[in-house]
Amino acid sequence: MTLDVYNRAQFPPLIMLRAAFVVVAAASLSLYWVYFQAALNHWGAQGGILGLQGIPLAVQIPILLTVEGVAALTFWGASVYLLARRPNSKMVLLTAMVGFMMPVRVAFVQVIPLEALPSWYPPSVQAAFLTLFATLSYLVCALFPDGTLRPAWVKWWVLARLPVVVNYAFNIVPLTTGQFVFLDMTMFGALMVGQYQRFQQSRFSLERQQTKWILLGIGFGLAFFFIRRLADAYLLASFPELYLVLYTAARIATLSIPIAVTFALLRYRLYDVDWILNRSAVYGLMSALVVGVLAVGLLIAQALLSQWVSAGNARLMMAVLAALVIAWSYQSMKEQLQRWIDRRLFRLRVSTGTFKTRDEKPKNSWTGAVLDDLVIGEWVARGSMGQVYAATYRGQRVAVKLLPKNDSQDEASTRLLLREMRLFHSLSHPNICQMLGGGLYQDTPYIIMEYIEGRELEQVLTARGVLTLEETRLIVRDVAAALDYLHEREIIHHDVKPRNIILQDLRAVLTDFGTARHISGTQGTGALLLATPDYSAPEVLREGDQATPASDLYSLGVVAYRMLTGQKPFEGTLRQKLVAIVHTPARDPRELNASIPEWTAKAILRALEKDPARRFATAGEFARAL
Repeated sequence: MTLDVYNRAQFPPLIMLRAAFVVVAAASLSLYWVYFQAALNHWGAQGGILGLQGIPLAVQIPILLTVEGVAALTFWGASVYLLARRPNSKMVLLTAMVGFMMPVRVAFVQVIPLEALPSWYPPSVQAAFLTLFATLSYLVCALFPDGTLRPAWVKWWVLARLPVVVNYAFNIVPLTTGQFVFLDMTMFGALMVGQYQRFQQSRFSLERQQTKWILLGIGFGLAFFFIRRLADAYLLASFPELYLVLYTAARIATLSIPIAVTFALLRYRLYDVDWILNRSAVYGLMSALVVGVLAVGLLIAQALLSQWVSAGNARLMMAVLAALVIAWSYQSMKEQLQRWIDRRLFRLRVSTGTFKTRDEKPKNSWTGAVLDDLVIGEWVARGSMGQVYAATYRGQRVAVKLLPKNDSQDEASTRLLLREMRLFHSLSHPNICQMLGGGLYQDTPYIIMEYIEGRELEQVLTARGVLTLEETRLIVRDVAAALDYLHEREIIHHDVKPRNIILQDLRAVLTDFGTARHISGTQGTGALLLATPDYSAPEVLREGDQATPASDLYSLGVVAYRMLTGQKPFEGTLRQKLVAIVHTPARDPRELNASIPEWTAKAILRALEKDPARRFATAGEFARAL
């Protein structure tokens, strides 16, 4: 896959498309002004839009002009912005042409009759405009996003569309408005099916996300467009007030089209589409269902109550009761609903409370304490299951790990630190912090480790933002060697992140085994005890305590991604990140740092695969692929 997927499109030369865009944009702006003036004159003479004469002109005109003005500026603005950001993209040029024509097509062409246009305006111009717009808009939808007609049957759909376009422009076979709407819905419905099949067949996560934006934006906008067309046929004359509301809602909804197209073509925040499509839709549906059940219950209660009190008093009492019920139960019901949706529909087996944040520096310090031969010095760092201090042990400078004083009597925390001690004592590798000893002092466990003079990778990234490719490769090589050593001994680190990687001279050292465990073992606490979920593998979030060596590899992939781009693959609220990690492909790191070689980007994206079986077999293999 090349960096710019649009190079695959077999379009006319770029200079020809640019010239065509200039002509189309100038013609569209001119036609918009002609139709705009003609519409104002026509509406003024007729007392408003045909069928809306019952609504005062002083109400109609400001609403119509505001809605149409905002829509036009949004389409034109999106087109100009796309061209400014991607001036050499042929797909963007085609899309921008449609963007400039869209306001004329959806605002005025079908609203005012031809006889309302200036006498010098030839009707053939409108026919030519309609033909060109229909051809370009359907072609862009069929080719999006990479300029190829896929799946294979779409080319036959394009051929079948040609006679419809010609008839649409010249009215060779007269059709009623309702028939036109049905035909358009059928044709666009087929195209949306084609886009969905393209999504299913695509091998590239980028193209899949782009297609999702198109399905979301165009599908939503067109749904309201067709509602408006049906309203033209069946509501305009009989229910003008309702028509005006639907008209305004439909025009506002069409703004989703330029927004979605812009996001897709710029590949901007593409991972957000999963959040919008999945959670918001399901939350909205489930919330509506709960509200509906509550409303039905209150209506039944009102009907029963009206047997003893007047209907007015019954409605008032039910309104007060409904407000009290909603105020009392809304937050609890919302949290329960979100938990149920997360577990049952999104396969998210961990909750936001799983990730426990500890204080950076302990409030009750161990500094100055003497534990047998161990003299505790200054606080150094926070671990997943304790605090790390510099210390002196029999004249040697060491590091010691203890539970915070307020946790020192906590049975679960003590058990985990003792388990870390058992795992840690047998490890010996140049890229793993070495354990020197440990013990219990008045029922308080402690671990003595080598003191590593260096800086956490987290501190380096905070200060510098991005590391060089060579630095990244060296760090990944060392951490990968440590992970392969652990995995050969059937130990999973379970918490690979920049805070647990110390950079010392020419080596990187992996530290903090507070959440490590044997592959055949269990976590034992029901909590991951990580500061953030950013480095957690999808299978861990899906299944809870189901970490494997491939999970450590995923975490190392996130670390590499951040070192080269300065960002983690997914940002947002904690709940958003959890869902994105489980369901959404990571963005190509070259979008954030164009200097990253293609093979390096592919290696990182493979390490970040959702399916553990599709990642590298070992961490060392990933390091070599970088």
